[in-house]
This record gives sequence, structure tokens and C-alpha cells, in this order.
Amino acid sequence: MDNRLGFLLVCLIVRTTANMCRLNERRHYYWLSTFDNMAMTTPSSIAEFTKKTKETCAQACNDNSSCALFSINSIRGECRLLPAFFPAPILSPLPGVRFFYRGSEECPYYKGYIALDNPPGCYSTRWVKKNWTDAKTDCEGDGGHLVVLEDMAIRMRLLNALQYFPNATEGVFIGLDDIAVEGEYVWADSRVLVNSFWAPDQPANSTDENCMTVFTDGLHDERCELAMYYVCQIDI
Repeated sequence: MDNRLGFLLVCLIVRTTANMCRLNERRHYYWLSTFDNMAMTTPSSIAEFTKKTKETCAQACNDNSSCALFSINSIRGECRLLPAFFPAPILSPLPGVRFFYRGSEECPYYKGYIALDNPPGCYSTRWVKKNWTDAKTDCEGDGGHLVVLEDMAIRMRLLNALQYFPNATEGVFIGLDDIAVEGEYVWADSRVLVNSFWAPDQPANSTDENCMTVFTDGLHDERCELAMYYVCQIDI
């Protein structure tokens, strides 16, 4: 099995309830059981607490706009809040640690989609490299599209997550291209790029670099036939 979030999910019926956590009726936290007690990369947490239960840790995640996953040690009551677009495999070195991620009835959680607010949407980082066209087809097969980053909040979440990639030079394909008309950048939802965030010396404006990617330094244009990781989005 590869290590990407979407394919490693084993979503059981174990979940916190809306009443217990005062959550939105459609929001649940699903158990990422495959990540339990695996020796993998340590994530960077948003916040850490002690003396929490699964329910109170879920509430803390729900109350933090940057949180999309949390871990809870049932033995010690240690709660860690983790960011959206979580990019790296998780280290759970202690017995009793379990990971949960935010889902909703609108998001296909069994495919690794995390539910985010502001703006609302479902997002999944794909950990199998594909060329831009195949990545686009994969996202559309889920009823979505490659991620749109016109919104500042979503853009900053992804840029922040990229710094935790196992290889800091890795980027991801996004839903932006100038395939139809050179130099006219159009998002997957048909909007034109307005809030640009080009990296230094970008775009190269080469006629064979028509598919956009995001690295830690910003937006790049790349060849569509390159194989890269990518992020899918489903609008809700």
C-alpha cells in the first residue's frame, strides 16, 4: 500500500457524535485506523493539550479553523491538533494513540477527503504521482476537480502544508492552466486567475509549460506531462 492519506483510510463506524461535541450535524471525525502505531514521519501540530478525551479533543479541533485532524492518546489523554492538507505520513509511537480526521456527509471520506470550512469544500492530497491530465481525470472521477486556490484561506493552508513534505522540493499539480490560450490562466471552476502568487521568475511563459503547480515559494508553470502529486477538491 502507498502512504497517501486517501488510500490508507480505513473508516470505521467509530466516530464522535454531533451532540457529544456540539458539532455541525453533518460533521464527524473518522478513525484513521491504518495510521495507528506506525513508525513514520512526525507531523507538526497546531496545538497540544493534556487531560482530553476523544470528545473534548474533537471539540478543540472543531473550534480551531486550521485543524482538520487530531490524535488522542487514550491512556495519557494527550491531544494533538493537526493541519489541513496533511502532507506526510504520521508517527504514532505510543500505545493507545489514535488519529481522527474531519469528514462530513457531503465528502467521500472513504477516499480520504477532509471537510474544510471557509470556504466549505472537500479536499484530498493524492500520494500517487500522475501527469496533469491523468490527475485531472482522477479528481473528476470523484465528482470534483483539481484544487482551486483563488481563495486566500485555502491557498495558505496548502502552502503551509508543502513545507512538511518529505522532500521539500516537491510540489503539487493544481486546477489552473493556460492550455486554451497562452498566458490566460483559468481555474478548474472556469474562473480566471485574479489573485496571483507567482514564485520568483515565474511564469516562464514557455509554450510547453501550460499546467500550473504550487511549491513552497508559490505558483509555477510546468509541463503537463510531468508526474507530480496533486490535490483534489469537491465543492459542497
